[in-house]
Amino acid sequence: HTIDITPEGIYWADMEGEILFANASAHKILGYELGELEKMQVFDISLTATKERWITFCKRLREKKNITVETIHRKKDGSHLPVEISSTYIHLGEIEYINGFVRDISVRKQIEESLHSSQRQLHTFISNAPTAIAMLDKNLRYLAYSERWLEDYELSPTLDLIGQHHYDIFPSIRTNEFWKNIHQRCLAGESIKKEEDQFIGNDGKSVWLRWDIHPWY
Repeated sequence: HTIDITPEGIYWADMEGEILFANASAHKILGYELGELEKMQVFDISLTATKERWITFCKRLREKKNITVETIHRKKDGSHLPVEISSTYIHLGEIEYINGFVRDISVRKQIEESLHSSQRQLHTFISNAPTAIAMLDKNLRYLAYSERWLEDYELSPTLDLIGQHHYDIFPSIRTNEFWKNIHQRCLAGESIKKEEDQFIGNDGKSVWLRWDIHPWY
């Protein structure tokens, strides 16, 4: 049967949290023998489900009809498994059911954590770089910057640039077509540099510098 060979765990439960049916994949994902899950409740396998939360969840599901959440399931051996559950409210006559599709997202979570770890390392590297470096997103908002960036442009050392627009930090650029053009060319994928250039700061002071702009995405 298709319901048994699908890689997703498929559950049917009642509004009391009793598991009425679980397909073969649901048993395999959590390490149970076929038929064992039908003797259990949702609270036995979900680390986050309590009876109070279940009542609230059922109320929301009645209203919305479909809900997708991420949670943690407890496997038979006691280990934890991150899962994504897509639940659907089913009303047949006088009886209410919940149909759930459960996906193992452990690999996705590992990838996300690896990316977050790499981002933290990159931020640490940039922050402590001995030169003025800033990383902006496609909307020219700060993602990371070095302490030297604050020093060289005489910005407050306590200023938090993350999320702020580059032109809000340097308002004079808003009317400077040269720099606006440079930024747009970089956003289009071009790497640009200049060995010597004059930059006028917010206070009107002139600074001579060498700059490089590269797309990083």
